[in-house]
Parts: sequence; C-alpha cells; structure tokens
Amino acid sequence: EYGINLPSLSLEVLSIDIANVDAKIAIEVDGPPHFICHIDDTPQDSGFANISRGKLEYQFRWDGQRQRVNGPTALKHRLLRTLGWKVISVPFWEWYALEGDSVAE
Repeated sequence: EYGINLPSLSLEVLSIDIANVDAKIAIEVDGPPHFICHIDDTPQDSGFANISRGKLEYQFRWDGQRQRVNGPTALKHRLLRTLGWKVISVPFWEWYALEGDSVAE
C-alpha cells in the first residue's frame, strides 16, 4: 500500500558479550547484576555487616556458593541455546579471582 517492500527474514536479536558467529558459541561475562543471592540455610560466615549512610547493611560474599543466575539472564541463555548457540557463562567472581593475571585471563 505504501510502496515499501521488506524481505522476510528471521531475525535473531540478542546481545552477546563475545561471539563466534560461525560456530555459534556465545561467551557471556556476567557481572553482579546477573545474579541473585540464595539466602536460605546461609552459613554464619557467609558475609559481613556494614553501616552505610547510617543504615545497617549485610553484604554477602560473592563466591558462587549461594549465587544463582537471575530470571532475565536465565531466559537469555535459554533463548540462545534454543537458537542453536553454545553458551559459556563466566561469572564475575571467577574473573575477579584471577587478580589481574593477564595469562590466566
């Protein structure tokens, strides 16, 4: 009707941190916002209390023992796998543990 013709293409629009498109391998470097902290049955030494701006806060240690991928990140990984991608997730605590060792990184 308006003289615009667009080809029918299937689009795959998902952001990937590092990708080998030909092999369909996605490497996701997932920072703290990609995780939630599971607090049921948490050991006593799992974190520390801190007073920040007059408020008592509890900071959990980020070691991967209690962290779970959040809903949006899990959905993205599931969608990528459904589209035929192999997804490799590198959680931030593994990256931080390298402490700047460029060979290990």
